[in-house]
Amino acid sequence: MPVRPGDAYCENCGAAVSQPAQPAAQPPSPTPGKIICEGCGEENMPDAQVCKKCGKQLAAPAAAPTPPPAAPAQRGYLTLPDGSQIEITLSQRAIGRVDLAKFVTQPDELNQISRAHATVWSEPTPDGQAKFFIEDGVTNVQNKASLNGTALLRGGDREEIKEKGKRELQNGDEIEIAELIKLKISIQ
Repeated sequence: MPVRPGDAYCENCGAAVSQPAQPAAQPPSPTPGKIICEGCGEENMPDAQVCKKCGKQLAAPAAAPTPPPAAPAQRGYLTLPDGSQIEITLSQRAIGRVDLAKFVTQPDELNQISRAHATVWSEPTPDGQAKFFIEDGVTNVQNKASLNGTALLRGGDREEIKEKGKRELQNGDEIEIAELIKLKISIQ
Protein backbone atom coordinates (compact mmCIF):
# COMPACT_ATOMS: atom_id res chain seq x y z
CA MET A 1 0.00 0.00 0.00
CA PRO A 2 1.36 3.40 -0.86
CA VAL A 3 2.31 5.85 1.84
CA ARG A 4 -0.09 8.76 2.01
CA PRO A 5 1.01 12.31 2.77
CA GLY A 6 0.82 12.92 6.49
CA ASP A 7 1.42 9.25 7.46
CA ALA A 8 4.15 8.87 10.06
CA TYR A 9 4.65 5.09 9.50
CA CYS A 10 4.40 2.81 6.52
CA GLU A 11 1.22 0.64 6.74
CA ASN A 12 3.01 -2.43 5.30
CA CYS A 13 6.24 -2.54 7.28
CA GLY A 14 5.75 0.00 10.04
CA ALA A 15 8.91 1.93 9.18
CA ALA A 16 9.01 5.64 9.91
CA VAL A 17 8.28 7.71 6.85
CA SER A 18 10.26 10.89 6.31
CA GLN A 19 8.17 13.86 5.40
CA PRO A 20 9.21 16.33 2.71
CA ALA A 21 10.81 19.40 4.19
CA GLN A 22 8.44 22.29 4.66
CA PRO A 23 9.72 25.69 3.66
CA ALA A 24 10.61 27.78 6.69
CA ALA A 25 7.97 30.28 7.59
CA GLN A 26 9.05 33.76 6.56
CA PRO A 27 8.52 36.47 9.11
CA PRO A 28 5.97 38.96 7.93
CA SER A 29 7.29 42.02 6.13
CA PRO A 30 6.94 44.96 8.45
CA THR A 31 4.75 47.86 7.57
CA PRO A 32 7.08 50.83 7.05
CA GLY A 33 7.74 52.50 10.37
CA LYS A 34 6.61 49.47 12.46
CA ILE A 35 8.76 47.16 14.63
CA ILE A 36 8.31 43.38 14.32
CA CYS A 37 8.54 41.40 17.57
CA GLU A 38 11.27 38.75 17.33
CA GLY A 39 9.29 36.50 19.71
CA CYS A 40 5.85 36.33 18.11
CA GLY A 41 6.11 38.29 14.85
CA GLU A 42 3.56 40.90 15.87
CA GLU A 43 3.80 44.39 14.33
CA ASN A 44 4.23 47.13 16.91
CA MET A 45 4.32 50.92 16.75
CA PRO A 46 7.79 52.40 16.14
CA ASP A 47 7.93 53.93 19.63
CA ALA A 48 6.83 50.71 21.47
CA GLN A 49 9.23 49.35 24.12
CA VAL A 50 7.51 45.92 24.54
CA CYS A 51 5.39 43.78 22.21
CA LYS A 52 1.66 44.46 22.50
CA LYS A 53 0.91 40.73 22.01
CA CYS A 54 3.50 38.77 24.01
CA GLY A 55 5.15 41.47 26.16
CA LYS A 56 8.68 40.69 24.95
CA GLN A 57 11.22 43.55 25.01
CA LEU A 58 11.48 44.99 21.49
CA ALA A 59 14.77 45.73 19.79
CA ALA A 60 15.37 49.44 19.52
CA PRO A 61 15.24 50.65 15.93
CA ALA A 62 18.65 51.24 14.43
CA ALA A 63 19.80 54.79 14.89
CA ALA A 64 20.46 56.77 11.76
CA PRO A 65 24.18 56.77 11.08
CA THR A 66 25.97 59.90 12.21
CA PRO A 67 27.42 61.69 9.21
CA PRO A 68 31.17 62.20 9.32
CA PRO A 69 32.19 65.67 10.40
CA ALA A 70 32.29 68.09 7.52
CA ALA A 71 35.70 69.13 6.36
CA PRO A 72 36.41 72.64 7.48
CA ALA A 73 35.65 75.12 4.75
CA GLN A 74 38.70 76.68 3.21
CA ARG A 75 39.46 80.26 3.98
CA GLY A 76 41.30 82.63 1.71
CA TYR A 77 43.30 85.71 2.62
CA LEU A 78 45.07 88.57 0.90
CA THR A 79 48.31 89.29 2.73
CA LEU A 80 49.25 92.97 2.53
CA PRO A 81 52.88 94.16 2.39
CA ASP A 82 52.94 94.75 6.18
CA GLY A 83 51.80 91.17 6.89
CA SER A 84 48.22 92.10 7.81
CA GLN A 85 45.48 90.12 6.10
CA ILE A 86 42.10 90.71 4.51
CA GLU A 87 39.82 87.66 4.47
CA ILE A 88 38.23 86.78 1.13
CA THR A 89 34.55 86.16 1.84
CA LEU A 90 31.36 85.38 -0.09
CA SER A 91 30.68 89.10 -0.35
CA GLN A 92 32.52 90.93 -3.06
CA ARG A 93 35.28 93.05 -1.57
CA ALA A 94 36.84 95.87 -3.53
CA ILE A 95 40.54 96.40 -2.89
CA GLY A 96 41.83 99.83 -3.74
CA ARG A 97 43.26 103.15 -2.74
CA VAL A 98 41.92 103.18 0.83
CA ASP A 99 43.38 99.74 1.62
CA LEU A 100 46.75 100.37 -0.03
CA ALA A 101 47.54 104.07 0.57
CA LYS A 102 49.95 103.40 3.42
CA PHE A 103 52.11 101.18 1.18
CA VAL A 104 52.96 103.75 -1.50
CA THR A 105 56.12 105.76 -1.06
CA GLN A 106 55.50 108.64 -3.48
CA PRO A 107 52.34 110.81 -3.32
CA ASP A 108 51.83 110.68 -7.10
CA GLU A 109 51.81 106.83 -6.98
CA LEU A 110 48.60 106.89 -4.96
CA ASN A 111 46.72 108.21 -8.02
CA GLN A 112 47.78 105.11 -9.95
CA ILE A 113 45.64 102.95 -7.64
CA SER A 114 41.90 103.10 -8.36
CA ARG A 115 39.33 103.38 -5.58
CA ALA A 116 38.10 99.88 -6.52
CA HIS A 117 41.18 98.53 -8.23
CA ALA A 118 40.31 94.85 -7.96
CA THR A 119 37.48 92.78 -6.49
CA VAL A 120 37.94 89.52 -4.56
CA TRP A 121 35.33 87.03 -3.34
CA SER A 122 34.77 83.34 -2.66
CA GLU A 123 32.15 80.89 -3.89
CA PRO A 124 31.20 77.65 -2.10
CA THR A 125 31.74 74.33 -3.88
CA PRO A 126 29.45 71.26 -3.60
CA ASP A 127 32.00 69.47 -1.38
CA GLY A 128 31.83 72.19 1.28
CA GLN A 129 35.07 73.85 0.31
CA ALA A 130 35.47 77.16 -1.49
CA LYS A 131 36.99 78.70 -4.58
CA PHE A 132 38.46 82.20 -4.55
CA PHE A 133 38.31 84.73 -7.35
CA ILE A 134 39.63 88.09 -8.43
CA GLU A 135 38.35 90.42 -11.10
CA ASP A 136 39.89 93.71 -12.14
CA GLY A 137 37.81 96.58 -10.74
CA VAL A 138 34.39 94.92 -11.10
CA THR A 139 31.80 94.83 -8.31
CA ASN A 140 28.04 94.53 -8.16
CA VAL A 141 27.70 98.30 -8.01
CA GLN A 142 30.17 99.30 -10.67
CA ASN A 143 31.59 97.75 -13.79
CA LYS A 144 34.65 99.79 -14.51
CA ALA A 145 38.17 98.49 -15.00
CA SER A 146 41.03 100.01 -13.06
CA LEU A 147 43.06 102.61 -14.92
CA ASN A 148 46.50 101.13 -14.31
CA GLY A 149 45.82 97.41 -14.42
CA THR A 150 45.87 94.40 -12.21
CA ALA A 151 48.08 91.36 -12.80
CA LEU A 152 47.90 87.81 -11.48
CA LEU A 153 51.34 86.32 -10.78
CA ARG A 154 51.50 82.52 -10.67
CA GLY A 155 54.60 80.35 -10.84
CA GLY A 156 56.71 82.95 -12.61
CA ASP A 157 53.98 83.84 -15.11
CA ARG A 158 52.34 87.27 -15.17
CA GLU A 159 48.81 87.65 -16.55
CA GLU A 160 47.27 91.08 -16.97
CA ILE A 161 43.63 90.54 -15.98
CA LYS A 162 42.19 93.94 -16.85
CA GLU A 163 38.82 93.44 -18.61
CA LYS A 164 39.30 89.63 -18.84
CA GLY A 165 36.64 88.56 -16.35
CA LYS A 166 37.03 86.62 -13.13
CA ARG A 167 40.12 84.54 -12.48
CA GLU A 168 40.33 81.72 -9.93
CA LEU A 169 42.98 82.23 -7.28
CA GLN A 170 45.30 79.53 -5.96
CA ASN A 171 47.37 79.33 -2.81
CA GLY A 172 50.64 81.19 -3.36
CA ASP A 173 49.37 83.43 -6.17
CA GLU A 174 50.18 87.11 -6.01
CA ILE A 175 48.12 90.06 -7.17
CA GLU A 176 50.04 93.02 -8.51
CA ILE A 177 48.22 96.33 -8.20
CA ALA A 178 49.25 99.04 -10.71
CA GLU A 179 52.77 97.55 -10.82
CA LEU A 180 53.30 99.05 -7.35
CA ILE A 181 52.07 96.67 -4.70
CA LYS A 182 51.95 92.87 -4.49
CA LEU A 183 49.39 91.05 -2.39
CA LYS A 184 49.97 87.36 -1.62
CA ILE A 185 47.10 84.84 -1.64
CA SER A 186 46.95 82.22 1.10
CA ILE A 187 44.26 79.55 1.17
CA GLN A 188 43.93 77.46 4.30
